[in-house]
Formats: sequence, C-alpha cells, structure tokens
Amino acid sequence: QLDIVRKNVVEISGRDAREVRVVACPYRICPLGAHIDHQGGIVTAMTINYGVLLGFVPSDDAEVVLQSGQFKGITRFRVDDLQKPIENRGNITWESYARGAVYALQNSGYDLRKGIIGYISGVNGLDSSGLSSSAAVGIAYLLALENVNDLVLSPVDNIQLDKSIENRYLGLENGILDPSAILLSRYGYLTFMDCKVCNITYPSRVGIICESSSAKRLHVLFYVRQALKMHQYSVKLIQVYMRPKSVY
Repeated sequence: QLDIVRKNVVEISGRDAREVRVVACPYRICPLGAHIDHQGGIVTAMTINYGVLLGFVPSDDAEVVLQSGQFKGITRFRVDDLQKPIENRGNITWESYARGAVYALQNSGYDLRKGIIGYISGVNGLDSSGLSSSAAVGIAYLLALENVNDLVLSPVDNIQLDKSIENRYLGLENGILDPSAILLSRYGYLTFMDCKVCNITYPSRVGIICESSSAKRLHVLFYVRQALKMHQYSVKLIQVYMRPKSVY
C-alpha cells in the first residue's frame, strides 16, 4: 500500500518519488468506555496495525491538492483561505477533514504559508467502522501541514487541534479518546485515560485473542495479563462485540 500511495503522489504532483513524505496514523480499538470521553469518563484504548497513509509533497505555494483512495474526485483549496465551520453535518465529506485541519491551525494562531499535494488512503471497508478512522485522517493532515510549514508541535497540542477539527469545525461531540489513543498509545500496552483530569497511564501489557465465528458479530477477547483496577473492580477479561468488518 505504501508503494501505491507514493506512486499516486508522483502522478498528481509530477515530483520525484524520493521527494514523497508519508504520514502513517493507526486506527484504534476501545475495550471500555467508548463515547463517554467527552463526558469526562474513564476509557481504555489501544492502536492496531491498520490505519491511514497520507503521502504528500510540499506545494510551491499555499494550494492544497488532495486525492483519496476511497472516495472519488480531487479537492483543491488554499491554506491562506479563511475556513469557516460547517453548519450542517450533512455537508461533511472526505475533504472536510483537510479543511478542518487548516481551520484548527489557523484558529490556534499558526502561520500557514505552504500547502500540500497528497494522496490519502485507508483500509477498504474500515471507514465508519468504529475504529476512529476520522481522527486518524484529521491527525494525518495536521502532521503533514505542520511538516511543510516547519511547525513543531507536541502530541498534546495535536490532540487539542484534532479535537478542534471535530468539535468546532465539524460540530461533533468528540472527546480526547481517539486522538490520544492514536498519538500516545504504546506498543503492547493498554492506554488508560481519565478524561476528566486528562490523565493517561499504561498499567498493563495486553494480549489479544480474536475469535472468528459465523455469527453476525465477532467476539474479541482482551486478556489483561495484570489486574487492571477500574472503578474498584479487578478486570481480567474484557469481552467486546464489534462488527465483522472491524476485525481482521
């Protein structure tokens, strides 16, 4: 897939393949607490080895030119154009996340002078599957724009910027779960977040067992090797039901 992304960037931009830069943003799973992060709840998460690839080169000016591996068309706009929040959620499209990234950076006071020419691709069938593909896309655009504009931001800064894309630009009620999982997860560890005080810890190494069945939903078992204390309970085995297309 990486070679395909590079090839498409070369075709769109006319640049040499050696100039192509790539951002990789993983999808995430959430064993406990999904959709309560924006209420200050306690959640757990970890990233998986599937995600979004954004290949790009700096544009010669402020123009952004993007093509998607999953959606038709080419989008064009400029980073020096003022981006306004989307008022109707029905108008959200795949290009909205790129515009939202520009909006978030603009409204945080960052000076954007260069755009990107890029090709973004996720895993076919996993968009809108509950694996936080939208946050992965938003973060990929943020990191690419920061790279070509010589901006150095911390993971915590980018968590807040992605939250700005979702909350302020798109009008969605998302918390810090998705961007925090993507930017702060550690290999082999469960990420434990207290969203009320924004505290993140890594209390346990985790093994994953995926059980395939003919049922409509797959059973995904998360075995926590060390006892994880949560709400005064010792959690040793967590059973989560996910859509078949969410697990590979």
